[in-house]
Amino acid sequence: MIAIVNNLLASHRYTECSNLINRLLSDDGSCTPEARDAVLFASGLLNRHQGRVASSVSIFKDILSRDPFNVNAMKQLARSTALLGDHASAIEIYNEALNYSNSDWDLHHKKALSFKALDDLPNASVSLLEALKFQCNEISMIELGKIYIMENKFEAAKDLYETALRHFPNNFNLIVALGLLHVRVGDFESALKYADSVLNNEFISNEVQTSLADIYQDVTGENEGSSINNSLRIYQTLLSSDAQSSEVWNNIGRCLQLKTPGKPSLASISSLKHAVTLGPLNWTASFNLAVAYLNVGQLVSAFVCFSLAASLNPRNVEILERVQFTAAKLLLKDDK
Repeated sequence: MIAIVNNLLASHRYTECSNLINRLLSDDGSCTPEARDAVLFASGLLNRHQGRVASSVSIFKDILSRDPFNVNAMKQLARSTALLGDHASAIEIYNEALNYSNSDWDLHHKKALSFKALDDLPNASVSLLEALKFQCNEISMIELGKIYIMENKFEAAKDLYETALRHFPNNFNLIVALGLLHVRVGDFESALKYADSVLNNEFISNEVQTSLADIYQDVTGENEGSSINNSLRIYQTLLSSDAQSSEVWNNIGRCLQLKTPGKPSLASISSLKHAVTLGPLNWTASFNLAVAYLNVGQLVSAFVCFSLAASLNPRNVEILERVQFTAAKLLLKDDK
């Protein structure tokens, strides 16, 4: 029966899975203690999949109260604890699990993610390096590269990604990660080379497509127009799968702004307004719309949008400066 439960869970047939779990747990005589804990384990996973993370924590703790050396239960307890935002406790649980399974790549990797969430980048790096000792895994390599970039260790990140790409030459996430890194260090020619190598592949995910569009949007130079067109083409493709994405509409508006610098088109303003409507908490969209209004001389609308962006991201100095600048221009206009 537990195999059926696991198959239902893996195929996302959650209602059927939940019904079967409840039936098995309600029949006390049908399960051995080990089988019952296996059903409870599946129940913990199901609860987390359905957003009941606190319930999953209780379930995994219950299993561990009877089987304190169950590494899989520890791992899932740590994961649920991290999802609740308690990364310090999650790290303690990962450490306990590593006492019994030190060569488990996933434990080291997940522990690193909790360190990263706590902004403890040195320990996150150490944990990822430990994970890579036990498994040459592109996921850990990409994550370690991100941490190197956060620490401004760009050369180390580049070496790591290039090494990873030799092991996993068809990994699109690695290719775009290298492209974004080259944008970061100002090597736009190399960034475009990596982006162009996967642009027309039909199997790339939405996440990779978004990163590709970011590369094309960020590069400058003689081919700037074609790069922006590539970004627009990618964003339009993304809209076919998620037409209500505030971020995609914001990026479309930004690309249209870049096509006509200083003179935003009506299409640009319309796209950005749509982005703000879809994502009222998207401060970037409000900021970009404010810039567009400012460039066409609509000072009141610009001030309103800059003020909204500032309320959503009050620590951003550039936004606050734009609010002051626009307010000053409005006062000058009123004085005339």
